[in-house]
Amino acid sequence: MGKAVNRIAFLARVDPNNIRGWSGVPYHMVQELRRRFESVDCFHPPPIMAKFFRSHLAQRRAALMGKRVRVGNLRPELMYRAWTVSRRIRAVNPDAVFIAGTDDIGAFLSVDAPIIHHSDATFAVMRNYYPGFSGLSRYGVRLAINAHNGRSAKPI
Repeated sequence: MGKAVNRIAFLARVDPNNIRGWSGVPYHMVQELRRRFESVDCFHPPPIMAKFFRSHLAQRRAALMGKRVRVGNLRPELMYRAWTVSRRIRAVNPDAVFIAGTDDIGAFLSVDAPIIHHSDATFAVMRNYYPGFSGLSRYGVRLAINAHNGRSAKPI
């Protein structure tokens, strides 16, 4: 029989303690987990590096070339953001890690505890549905799919 799970590390794209983040979904998930487990520690990844500047460059590139690349899906950055969160999670030594909607970061997470992954959609489902996931270049699509699967994209 396996070890009892009493301590959960909860990782979400936004601060799970803020009810306004991501329509309150992570907040309410954490509240329910806290009712059922001894301890729930909350984590979220650091922001995308230089997001404003990089978003501006991506918009200019899209205007010139007609295709977009989603800012923040490059493997080195995902690995750095996952490394940062992994260190904080390992410090609390949870029995399990619950990941909600952070597929790209979760793919590179390095923890000893078992990982429970929850996602309401994959990149393939969101592609061309939301404006931020529309009109991507082939390379941008490959980056997003590989980030979801934990692999790097090879140049085209």
